[in-house]
Order: sequence, then structure tokens, then C-alpha cells
Amino acid sequence: MPVVMRGGASVTSLAPVGWPAAGAVLGGESDVLRLPSVVTSADVAERWVCRLAVESGLAADDCEWLALAVREAVVNAVIHGNRLDPDLPVRLLLDRAERRITVTVSDRGSGFTPCVASDREVNLTPSGRGMILIAHGVDALDVIRRTDPPGCDVVLVKHLPEGQP
Repeated sequence: MPVVMRGGASVTSLAPVGWPAAGAVLGGESDVLRLPSVVTSADVAERWVCRLAVESGLAADDCEWLALAVREAVVNAVIHGNRLDPDLPVRLLLDRAERRITVTVSDRGSGFTPCVASDREVNLTPSGRGMILIAHGVDALDVIRRTDPPGCDVVLVKHLPEGQP
């Protein structure tokens, strides 16, 4: 069952020990979603991000790209990071500040070295195209390995159009 909380002050109760509260890190209006490590969590995450992005003023087309990027990041976190262990959470933090939406997808895995292949490269393996989709769906992408607690954060940034907060 996903757990959703709004605002930075009460978010610490959702975060595993060592994960910072949303407001403490980003300083904007934040939302947190905590999901079990099952593939269907990607569906919940996609709908959640799309709803919040629309509320933030992101255009429909941009919302779809951001939602697709988040979906891929959650699937990667579930399968590769948490190895499908439903007891290990995937945590999403969505922050709206400084005319951008930042979504951080966190897992308890050992992380990975990001390698986004060129569109021109042919990738015939059954996996490995997710990072290409993620990179195309956002304006900025960062991968951070954590040591305490161990895990990986995939940070996705989408800029808001002019005139939005």
C-alpha cells in the first residue's frame, strides 16, 4: 500500500532512518510517495507524478514525458536496486521550487554507473533502454550513490514553463 504525505515537516515519519526529510533537503513544496518493491508500483508512481505535475502547471506533453521517466526509474529501482524485495521501499520525492519540478527516486541498491547510449546505437538486449527514455523525458538527470544509508538516488528535473512558480 503506497503512503503519501504532503509537506516537509511530517515526511520524516515516512523516510527510513538516514533519509532526509523533503523540506530539509530541497526547501520547496514537496510530496513524498513510498512504495513496495513490486513492478506494479510503477503504475502508482506514474499516476501520482502526472497528477502533481499537472497541478504544478506543467504542459500535458511534458507531464507524459516526466511520468514515463519516473516510471522507468521506479522499475529500475524495484528490479535492479531492491531486487524485487517488497520489504525494501522505493521512495519518491517530488519538489516544486525555482520554476522546476525535481523527482528523486530512491532505492536501497548499490547503485550503478549511468550510461545513456546514443539514439543511433542499436540495443537489442531485453533491457537497457530505460535510461535512454529517462534522459529524453527530463531536462536534467543525475545518479547519486548513498553510503549511509546505502542506496541509489535517481534525480530527474523538468523545468516549468514561464509564469509558473
